[in-house]
Amino acid sequence: MNGNKTFKLVFIILIGFIVSGCSNEVLDTKSLLKPPKISNKYEEIQLSLNKIIDEYTLVTPPEGLNKEVIYLFNLFGDEKEESVIILKDNIVNQMKIIILKQNDNNEWVLEKSFSGSGYGVKRIDFKDLDGDGLNEIIVGWKGATAINNGISVYSMVNNKFSEVFNENYTTYGIADVDNDFNDELLVIKLDRSKGKANATLYDLDINSKLMYYVDQVKMDGYVNNYYSINCGNVSKDRKGFLVDVSIGAHSSYTDLIIFRNGRLKNVFYNDKWEYTDLTFRPYASKSMDIDNDGILEIPLLRVPKGYENASFAETPFITVWMKWNGLDGLKYDVETFSDYKNNFTLTFPEEWRNNATLEVEDNKYIFKYYSISEKKMYDVFELQVVDKKDYYDNKNKYIDYNILETKINKEYLVKINEDINEEKATINFEFIKENFKLGR
Repeated sequence: MNGNKTFKLVFIILIGFIVSGCSNEVLDTKSLLKPPKISNKYEEIQLSLNKIIDEYTLVTPPEGLNKEVIYLFNLFGDEKEESVIILKDNIVNQMKIIILKQNDNNEWVLEKSFSGSGYGVKRIDFKDLDGDGLNEIIVGWKGATAINNGISVYSMVNNKFSEVFNENYTTYGIADVDNDFNDELLVIKLDRSKGKANATLYDLDINSKLMYYVDQVKMDGYVNNYYSINCGNVSKDRKGFLVDVSIGAHSSYTDLIIFRNGRLKNVFYNDKWEYTDLTFRPYASKSMDIDNDGILEIPLLRVPKGYENASFAETPFITVWMKWNGLDGLKYDVETFSDYKNNFTLTFPEEWRNNATLEVEDNKYIFKYYSISEKKMYDVFELQVVDKKDYYDNKNKYIDYNILETKINKEYLVKINEDINEEKATINFEFIKENFKLGR
């Protein structure tokens, strides 16, 4: 066995599990000096894999929730774990999905090998599409262009995994949108050269093990790409797909695709004009469940008071998170401010709706509330991000501030204005602490 190959594989397996957010598809191990220890289970998988394939490179998908190189699942419903491995066979220069199964002696042996038509793997999912209690393997293969990406579905047929579906795609989502307790597959295709785009819903038949067409809807064909797709509850009783779409140089919008009354529907899409404008925003922002209530929200961007004439680059946009209203529109949920420079997000009080604003000066943020009744602007609190050394060397300078959050080299400080006579504008440190988080 080639010692260098073993050395690389050990390292890649560990990186795949520890640094799952890595954006590179093929992991580089040239700088490694000493191979780390791994568990016996993964060492056994490694040794078995080395006997099956001579030269290979393990690959981690850059998209989706699953960003490892080795996955352990009970694929056959026999209470034993199978190993699913993504790799590039360097001898034939081909992407492969390898399934290893444990035999009666608990040795890892080859169960199945699938060859992909793409240059890499963009995404892999494990979902039960037909309700038989076993996961299908859904793989997004990377093509030379977005049009040439391919999606494959592998399912258990006669106790063997077989490819039951293959189609071109640009992006895809998986969710139980018809409330039958089985997931469905939504495949989105964009062909900018023809100005055409559509979303097609497919389901997997439990008896024939064939994927079948359910319905299709149009989308705007003159967009840049789809930079995010969220699948989940879009209301208390309905699941759907929120597709974040990039248009122009910076702008974006969100399509909501649901399944209702036996048909697929692109809720905000204007069939007459063939585009979506209800959810337009000047910069890209991702849909998500911002308030952790189990329902996905759509971000819109609002210009704060005082920045009406400022350039886009100078405007500290406030994000207005909206929920689907169950019909063809939106309803207000909550407002937040996210700062990319210092990497934090702050959620405003519900009473501040449309009246929160701020001033940004380097690493200082003054949050304000506009009182409609008094026609007056209140400076409610100030947030400063300072170098930790500067803070501890000059504590007297920050005597009026409380520490909100601490990072390795930064202190996030808050000073609250107590001299406010507008009840809605009042706020305390506990509220700020609870509604402040690092990250976006």
